[in-house]
Amino acid sequence: VYAKEFIRVMPFLKMYSLYCHQYTKGLEKLSELRSNSKEIDLFIQKREARKKNQQCGLQSLLIKPVQRICKYPLLFRELIKYMKKSELLQQGDEDFTKHVVELEEAAG
Repeated sequence: VYAKEFIRVMPFLKMYSLYCHQYTKGLEKLSELRSNSKEIDLFIQKREARKKNQQCGLQSLLIKPVQRICKYPLLFRELIKYMKKSELLQQGDEDFTKHVVELEEAAG
């Protein structure tokens, strides 16, 4: 059951990998846009100055997926270990383990 659900969401997790590989370029582009457009820079500054956004600027939000992709393989490794101990990892769930390895490679 768990493996089937994991395999179903795996393409979405792979998007994290793509995002992570493009993260630096994205920050460079954002910096360029802010430097070249006072309107964009002012817009972002105003949004970041709002009370509810003060602890969470745009760059803080942009790093979140990068931080998460590193945590997912650890979580899934622990899940596999628990499932093996409790015999929840069933025949045919080898794909689950294979996809966890793919996710680790994507994160690296």
